[in-house]
Amino acid sequence: MQAKLLLRSLQSSALSAALLLAASTLPVASTLPAHADTYRLTNVAYTQSENFYGLDTAGDFAINISDRLSQAGFSCAGALNAPSCFETFYANQATPVFSVAAPSLLFDHGSVCRPEISGFQISTGLCNNGHFLAAGSHPLANGSELRGIWAGPHPDVFADLVSLGSIDGGFINSNGDAVFIDGIDNTLVFADDLSTDIAPEPASVLLLGTGALTLAGAIRRRLSA
Repeated sequence: MQAKLLLRSLQSSALSAALLLAASTLPVASTLPAHADTYRLTNVAYTQSENFYGLDTAGDFAINISDRLSQAGFSCAGALNAPSCFETFYANQATPVFSVAAPSLLFDHGSVCRPEISGFQISTGLCNNGHFLAAGSHPLANGSELRGIWAGPHPDVFADLVSLGSIDGGFINSNGDAVFIDGIDNTLVFADDLSTDIAPEPASVLLLGTGALTLAGAIRRRLSA
């Protein structure tokens, strides 16, 4: 008799845990806040004449490097005197790919914006799906000003400072990854959004929630048997 009561108690606890897990993982209808994300920056080129061609949702991006064709002996993917040349960086490849034709990217460029941020003088920014990169300046207590690029719609002056550079053109995708021209250092920069790299996919969270509900149903049936 005591063994049966113990078993029923354990089954009841398992049912409660499963229901709690399901409730905590199922999607909730709400408005997602804008992000102040964490970035890793990579300078992909030092140039005054090259420009980004495009960026996609996966973080793949391409640079139009056609100006290099004027260099003696330069070939694009083995082709001399090519009419154009592109250098494409794929997220799952260690080395870029060169091609005479423009790569087939499903553009996810976001938009150029100029968000109003209290305490900051913003000159320009990149916005997409709640992700922000804003370039400008902020006054400091000693009377000087800090110039740079900040992440998020309400950034902390130091914690959310991404770079001491500028944004002179570029794109940001719906996952927060960005490419931009830093006119101060004459560099082309890739900004990898580390915050969204580790975020679980909604489909995975939904499967976890529905799996917990299935477990709860199985336990309930066993308790009633």
